[in-house]
Amino acid sequence: MPTLTRRKYERYPFLVDLEVTDLATGRVYSGRGINLSRGGLGFFLPKFLPTGTHVRFRMPMRQGPILLTGTVMASQVEDAGAIMGAAFDQELTPAGQPALCSLADGKV
Repeated sequence: MPTLTRRKYERYPFLVDLEVTDLATGRVYSGRGINLSRGGLGFFLPKFLPTGTHVRFRMPMRQGPILLTGTVMASQVEDAGAIMGAAFDQELTPAGQPALCSLADGKV
């Protein structure tokens, strides 16, 4: 029986339009955020990206767009696209991304 691993961070709803760039091909896709943690992002795209794909997220925020990079860790095909989960290359920190950290910590 496989051992279940607990996530390092709790996930919180993060419903935001975003752009996802496949860094290997340069293709840009419009998507939607689903949930956020300090370690990563759950999102939906109309395009399936396989696990291991290195991506850049562009997220609109009040103080201006935020750019983060990560790697797709899970991807599940759905009727109209795919639901994916990505781990950020660098975890969110209050010093680096205070607005996103507040969201990722469930404070907003």
